[in-house]
Amino acid sequence: MPTDDVVDPSVQEADQRAARAKQSLLARMEMLKQRFTDAKHRFSPQEQIARYPIHAVGAAFALGVIAGLGRRRPALASEAGRSLGGAAIAGLAAVALRVVREAALTQLAHAAQNWWSAQEHPSAGTPGARTSNVEPVLEH
Repeated sequence: MPTDDVVDPSVQEADQRAARAKQSLLARMEMLKQRFTDAKHRFSPQEQIARYPIHAVGAAFALGVIAGLGRRRPALASEAGRSLGGAAIAGLAAVALRVVREAALTQLAHAAQNWWSAQEHPSAGTPGARTSNVEPVLEH
């Protein structure tokens, strides 16, 4: 059986277009995956608290105020409604305060690590220049 090595140019062109379309699709999928990852990080509570710590503390304070004011209901409200609403607000406030605390402790840990690294490896001057100032104070 004779084999025909000549490929029809239209078939070869179609194969090339399919390969380019596949590469384009893969590139777009990778870009979409990267955007999704960025959006996930951008909207995570930990990232928002780390980016805006003062706003997070203000929000936690506001939730605490709302939780405190939520207990002041008219005397005609039913006891079950009061306790359920207060529990929901207290639960939300507890979750918000825990998230703020965790983010603050994480930031504090990073700052402490950076400070400790700077103390061990000073960038300017003689090695141990920063810690040499501390030693005389500790001797007294």
